[in-house]
Amino acid sequence: MRAERLKEEGLLKAIERAIEEKKQKENKLQSLRAWRTHLNLANLGFDDVWKRWYAGQVPPKLEVDLLCVFPDLGSASDEVLLIAVEVKHFDRSSKGNFFSGFDQVLAFSLFGFDGLSLWHLFSSDVGEGIIKGHSSGAREIVDRYNLPLFYLAAAVSDDLQDVHFSSYSPAETTGSVDYYVEWMWNHARDKRNPLLGSDEVRKRRRAIKAMLRIP
Repeated sequence: MRAERLKEEGLLKAIERAIEEKKQKENKLQSLRAWRTHLNLANLGFDDVWKRWYAGQVPPKLEVDLLCVFPDLGSASDEVLLIAVEVKHFDRSSKGNFFSGFDQVLAFSLFGFDGLSLWHLFSSDVGEGIIKGHSSGAREIVDRYNLPLFYLAAAVSDDLQDVHFSSYSPAETTGSVDYYVEWMWNHARDKRNPLLGSDEVRKRRRAIKAMLRIP
């Protein structure tokens, strides 16, 4: 598990570099207002906030692999759209399954993120047939339960200095990181986290925004 996590961390760093490159050098992703990787809610003091504001159990120490902040100009609330992404990396030796990460990304809904996303990313040593079978199982869960999340299953280029995905879900296509981040944003605008209808969830969302200094 430790080796798998190290690979995920290396991939996340590459994705973060790619976002920076697309935004700053190639003038893409201009709607992306802010982004963070390895966002540990406990390190922000969210446990203390939870204890003071809400009765009951302390929340789990969740880490959001990638947080993307977009404008939400059609919103009746605060005109900000927060997307929480859980990333799972697979190579030939990985022990993960097609349902890996669903628990984390669904837990994110309790904290008031507008959009939820699960990325299953595969190394080049994983065969196409395995990726298709894996993504088919995960896709069936998303579709049959009508889950409000953007599910991405994609093979990742070997060159992490120039990250490209060849996706199998939500469609078979290829593109760079910015292509899929914008696709995720469009999906989140159409399919929101249904728990945002709860007053408690909206309070948690406001707390996270305040700690991240998001206006």
